Amino acid sequence: MSSSPSAITPAALRSLLRKLLRECTYLPDPAARSYISTHVLSRFRDYHPNAVSLPVTKARSDAILSKARQSLSALKRANDGELKPLLKVLCLTYGRTGRRRRELLKPLMEVSDAPTGSSEPTPASGDVSASMVSDRTAAHDTGVSRLPELNKKLRALLHSQMQQAPPEMTRINPRNLTLRIPEQNTWMRPLPRKRMANSTRDWYAAMLQRALPPLPTTEWERLRDLATGRVTFEGVRHKRAQACRTESGTGLSPHGRCASTSADAALHAPLPPGALERSLGLSPPLIKRKPNRDYGQGHNISARYMRRCWAQVFLQCPRMDWNREWQKWEVEWGKIDGYELPRRLADIRTTAGAILAQDEVSEDDDDLVSAKDALTSVD
Repeated sequence: MSSSPSAITPAALRSLLRKLLRECTYLPDPAARSYISTHVLSRFRDYHPNAVSLPVTKARSDAILSKARQSLSALKRANDGELKPLLKVLCLTYGRTGRRRRELLKPLMEVSDAPTGSSEPTPASGDVSASMVSDRTAAHDTGVSRLPELNKKLRALLHSQMQQAPPEMTRINPRNLTLRIPEQNTWMRPLPRKRMANSTRDWYAAMLQRALPPLPTTEWERLRDLATGRVTFEGVRHKRAQACRTESGTGLSPHGRCASTSADAALHAPLPPGALERSLGLSPPLIKRKPNRDYGQGHNISARYMRRCWAQVFLQCPRMDWNREWQKWEVEWGKIDGYELPRRLADIRTTAGAILAQDEVSEDDDDLVSAKDALTSVD
């Protein structure tokens, strides 16, 4: 691996940063505009020469620049209305993926998880064998650091997530919270404590990987209002017009770009007629080419479209409150009346596939007909 610094110029870095920040201002979600722009600035500052102690290698610098260009492309496609990039931006903003999710998980990993003045008992490790409990108390004797365990708040969240089964868009829901460690290994000998400790850490990491952390109450209620339409959609911010040079000087194009350039003329020019059209005497097709939609998956960002996007994210967002009367954590998941996503694509195929395997479906059975329609729409 080469250790020479990257050859990219500071001017190119500033241009890339400006493009990223410019695209952040066009995002249709106000919270996403603020969070993504702050995240972009923090990532650039992390690799500032004054912030790093060691020089960044060329391979690492190239990887970072490639990731930044990919992020710029994703932001452009999100602003064009493509569903997958737009949902990715919303999941990053509301802590379903990325750095924000890890920050929301930190309070759930604390040992003392009860509010001040509550009489919450210490989390019990009933899902761990007796040998594992003794290993926790004698960890300093064997050289093993203190093993992680699910506190009461994290256990209540995972148990609620396992029961409610929110849509698995970003991660798979937990199926079982029990840690099972065998007492003997393959050679019928007592399991080493090191292996027990590694198994416990792997199990704890898997639980954290599947957890959907709760949102603050104010943010959760605001996302609910956006998804249900109680808060009016502000609309899409139009892109600023790009300055261009003309014979009379510098002006602005009404389409946001230089209309006098050959590239823009080719972009808006009608398509020439094909061989079949010439033989039939037909006129060329009127196809409107839209800029910045290279993959043809752009969508008009309307209020209804954004409500559906917010609803998909809101169904994955819980909030948690401490019940002082019952001395326990209460979890409330996002729910919208009349709107529900399929849990998993495999579940739809398994349920409806068995129905389609039959010779015929009775039209009087509404459940069978709806399951058949669901599989047909998925395919």
